[in-house]
Amino acid sequence: TREHILKAVKFANNNKGEVYSNIETGIRVTEKQMTNAISRYAKGASISEVVAFLDATLFSSGKSGFLVTRRALYSSYNPDLEPLFYSEIQSLELTDTSHINIFFKNSPPKNIYFSIYATIIFNLLKMITGC
Repeated sequence: TREHILKAVKFANNNKGEVYSNIETGIRVTEKQMTNAISRYAKGASISEVVAFLDATLFSSGKSGFLVTRRALYSSYNPDLEPLFYSEIQSLELTDTSHINIFFKNSPPKNIYFSIYATIIFNLLKMITGC
């Protein structure tokens, strides 16, 4: 549910102000940022389903970062730009400060680069999926 994901965002964020939700933190995310994120790396997502957003760009353009929806995590760091559907994740392993091994129920595992955000994303996915 949306509430469960917001709770996970708050936990993963650990009050560092790095994962943004316009509902949870009151930070206003512009429609342009969302449009840029969706067109660049979150194809298939819609603005209305975004629960949280992390803009990893220098000038807050939204062209790089993460979108958290009720169904999936979208990441500009994921090389194939496929959404990571929570229901398909079997387990997770933080391999170092920038990579997460993601084991899926019905497909081969992936080692995905998440830059400096790996720990935050790991905690977020762990809490959302229950892994």
